[in-house]
Amino acid sequence: MLFLNNKRSWILCGITLLAAAAAFPSLPAQIPVHWSGSAADGFAGKWAVFLFPALQAGILLASQLPGVKQWCLANKRGLEGNENQYYLTIFCIIFLLAFIEGLSVFWSIS
Repeated sequence: MLFLNNKRSWILCGITLLAAAAAFPSLPAQIPVHWSGSAADGFAGKWAVFLFPALQAGILLASQLPGVKQWCLANKRGLEGNENQYYLTIFCIIFLLAFIEGLSVFWSIS
């Protein structure tokens, strides 16, 4: 009964957005967005720091669509009728994106 809605996921999305906004002024003009091995090989403008919060919001909005939720609860193995598991899965995806965002911002600033 811990995850019967997306409230925790939305809070985490908001925290990620606030962290990105707080870090934005101190980021360099170009930030790494792709790594190959131990070296960055893809770069974007510092505005890219807002891509993961936007992706999180998009996933959360899509997960709210009635058809998406009903389809997942009816057709996905392990989620059949288990609404709590559905929201936990969404939270884990949002958490993973927040973690990657945090690592990216940390490495860009330091």
